[in-house]
Amino acid sequence: MSSHLAIAVSPYHLATREPPAMAALLLGSTVLTLLPHPAAGTSREAVFEAVQKSPRYLRLLESWRWSTPLWKAGIISAAIQGQTPGDSLEAVYRDVKAVPGFANLRPLLGEMDRLRDENSARFLDAVSHDLLRGGPDPGISIPINAALERFSADHGLVLARGAVSSIAQRAETRLGSKLFSVGIPVLLQAGGQTVLALREDLEESLEGLRAVILDAVSAGVVDSARLHSAVAEYVADFSHWVDAGLAAGDDEDGRRVVPGFVGLMCMRMPADAVLRSSGAAVRSMGGAGGEWGGGGAWRNTPSAPSSSAAEPAFGRFTLIVREMNIKPEAA
Repeated sequence: MSSHLAIAVSPYHLATREPPAMAALLLGSTVLTLLPHPAAGTSREAVFEAVQKSPRYLRLLESWRWSTPLWKAGIISAAIQGQTPGDSLEAVYRDVKAVPGFANLRPLLGEMDRLRDENSARFLDAVSHDLLRGGPDPGISIPINAALERFSADHGLVLARGAVSSIAQRAETRLGSKLFSVGIPVLLQAGGQTVLALREDLEESLEGLRAVILDAVSAGVVDSARLHSAVAEYVADFSHWVDAGLAAGDDEDGRRVVPGFVGLMCMRMPADAVLRSSGAAVRSMGGAGGEWGGGGAWRNTPSAPSSSAAEPAFGRFTLIVREMNIKPEAA
């Protein structure tokens, strides 16, 4: 019986083919993301009207064209039983308005919240622009990532994210507890058809790895011997696949296929870690200079996160994906 490991990944990572997205597309039985769409829905007519009004939305959809085979194969999806991460945006904005501990986020999120209510077409255009730029606007990236996080907790998805060094992400890491850490090879750059081919060729060893990860996050404890055995089998199969020349040359889009290694650290996290850590980032910034990084991360000197009132309730697991410059010793 196959093990269904559902992984959520930020649309920021998917638009730019970052390591969290590339790792998720191999490891996940299915991969869910937040797909921006016009208020009228996702029908061909509604999307056509939206791209006529917003060239940025058109460019965003074009930036995802590489992943089309994975959408068609049902690997990537934007909904579970008719529910989407975008549906959780309302709850995120509501919490920011109501929870005293999130008060310092209100100036950052308020303008886009008003725009969302007043002009959905302009909101879609602004979201598309920010996704294409990698997330420098915290008023957009924080609620998007928080909505995806909330949706993941509600539906039992593992959330994949990057390991960018920032106040927000360091604060988020301190809110969680580590379950396991391993290094594995993935395709750092490849088109959707190439990723599909690798998934099919390595189906057995990928299934074994998924089963171990799924059992670990379900039980909250990892069988280390079983995990390392599954990793070793997958690494060997991946190496044979590369040695056979299947990763050589260009993909179907004419881009060079690039295999490489990533480190995976699985952590148990609070369901509202994005809002908590983003609030901590704003507090630690304290009016000093800084720079907002991709996905809602303030780059400055870190400080300890503050609670938003209650102690955090652990509600989800996160896979922190970090590209490695060298092959890990265990691989």
